[in-house]
Amino acid sequence: MKTQLMTSEKIVENIYKEIKEKITSYNGKYKLSVILIGNNPSSEIYVNIKRKKAVELGIEFDLHKYNDDEINQEQLLQLIDDLNNDTSVNGILTQFPLNKKFDEFLVSSRISPSKDVDQVNPYNVGINLWGKGNKASCTAAGIIKLLEFYNIDLVGKNVLVIGDSMIVGKPLSSLLINKNATVTIANKYTKDLKNYTKNADVLISATGVKHLIKADDIKEGSVLVDVGVTKENGKIYGDIDYKSTIGKATYVTPPTNSVGPLTVAFLMLNIIK
Repeated sequence: MKTQLMTSEKIVENIYKEIKEKITSYNGKYKLSVILIGNNPSSEIYVNIKRKKAVELGIEFDLHKYNDDEINQEQLLQLIDDLNNDTSVNGILTQFPLNKKFDEFLVSSRISPSKDVDQVNPYNVGINLWGKGNKASCTAAGIIKLLEFYNIDLVGKNVLVIGDSMIVGKPLSSLLINKNATVTIANKYTKDLKNYTKNADVLISATGVKHLIKADDIKEGSVLVDVGVTKENGKIYGDIDYKSTIGKATYVTPPTNSVGPLTVAFLMLNIIK
């Protein structure tokens, strides 16, 4: 069986072309405010990637960085209020995960729905459940766009999403349901995961567990989308051991140049919408 790698270069190129055209015609300057708390190396890497792309596009990048002991919940909510009221700010993003002392639900709820580029405010979550939003969670939107680009029909297909986070798993599941897929969500409590993976027409994994899924775990002819990232000895690995699946899956994403760039592209797109 021929296996095609699903890369995102062409999709990302088209998204950035749209963004640049909008920025050129905009009478002003777009601005993204990012709140980064703590010293999580992965979070710092993700924020730097966002900063680099924003600056490259001509979007002002406003970083509010604190150590865990430099800000409390009340101060964080006040900061978000200030950014909500700042007319120069088009988008607000709080880099998750936060320290346990912060309530991520309250933090997400405080971000103005119109400035919520990550689509974590409960209002936006609900709008997207209804399929009525003009924005969507960045990674989830990127995955749907990737599947559409490769003409993968989701109607009636058994789609397994591994990982139930508010950033990927849950918003992605709602988008898939709105595409008339039959969706199953698995998490760390799921028993006999292989029973689900072997029956999935489309398998999407977002756990950050290196090579959780191998060729023996998948259905012949399935479509595999890898969202998870693990760094080990300077190398990047995905949730899916994609090399082992070549010849058994019809489509599979490599651990780089696929979902990650789409996430950043849709974040930038959400700023200008």
